Amino acid sequence: MHLSLLDDTAFERAAPALHPPAGSRRRVLLVATAPPALRDLFAFAGARGDPRAIEVYVLCPPLHGFLRQWTSDVWPARHRAAQTLESTLEAVRAVGMRTSGRVGDDDRLQALADAARTFEADEIVLSTGADPRYGRLEQQLVRFAQSRFRVPVTHLEAPPPRSRSAVPRAMNSPQGAG
Repeated sequence: MHLSLLDDTAFERAAPALHPPAGSRRRVLLVATAPPALRDLFAFAGARGDPRAIEVYVLCPPLHGFLRQWTSDVWPARHRAAQTLESTLEAVRAVGMRTSGRVGDDDRLQALADAARTFEADEIVLSTGADPRYGRLEQQLVRFAQSRFRVPVTHLEAPPPRSRSAVPRAMNSPQGAG
């Protein structure tokens, strides 16, 4: 099979799904646009056996729109991605999994394709946030991973942040403070 440098889809589509033999290390590519909830990581690791036998490579692509990309105003998004990377690495280590990672390319789809080529994962996990500004971009990343790679893809979605209206009324009023 001839693989063109311009058409890298053949590699991902033709690659067999990798499943390590029992007792060996499981390799997970975790693509985080928002840090995963610790409870989700514990559930994920618990469902796959011993967390110490899971090696996680964390990729945090910056999320920004076309206009910011076009005007090269990507530094705020890269800064948010670096913060997400630090939080995610900390959370993965807290669960007991071995981890490393990096901030990805400004083109999030290219970043995922590059990471999948250099880190042979048994599974891809996408951790996305609840910020409506990035929902379309995150869903595009999820669809891309599900359609392009022949390994299982798991999507961990952060719950929406609590609004002030969700706080019990007694906590908002001076009468309930007593």
